[in-house]
Amino acid sequence: MRVRAFFVVAVSLQLFFVIRGYWDPHKRFAFQMFHESSEWSAEVVRVTRDGKRVPIEQEFHGYKWANLVRCCGLRHLRKMHDAERGIGSTLIYFQNALDWVADNTPNDPDTRYYEARVTYFKNRRGPFHRVMTSKRRLE
Repeated sequence: MRVRAFFVVAVSLQLFFVIRGYWDPHKRFAFQMFHESSEWSAEVVRVTRDGKRVPIEQEFHGYKWANLVRCCGLRHLRKMHDAERGIGSTLIYFQNALDWVADNTPNDPDTRYYEARVTYFKNRRGPFHRVMTSKRRLE
């Protein structure tokens, strides 16, 4: 009886994680024979207190975007990249990166917020466009 109960619980947990994985943007535990074929590029700017939109590729107050954001292929923005874990996951990483940079650049008194204009193709369909902003910095 215990062996049967263990088997049912183990299989049920595995099925739960597989099914849940298809709704998770990061696709953890979700088997997919063919991965999502999505690509993206982005333009990120700093919106300053006086309303100027300064490209993030320019160094600002000793900071460089490529040094601040080192994960998930977000360092080099303008060229098309494969969305390795799916476009949903990439957009979540992008939002987290924008917020992290806004929180962790204390020597930058000029920037109100960061803005990303992301262009992506989801499974070769598109282009789709999304504008994302970081949380507002202290005024």
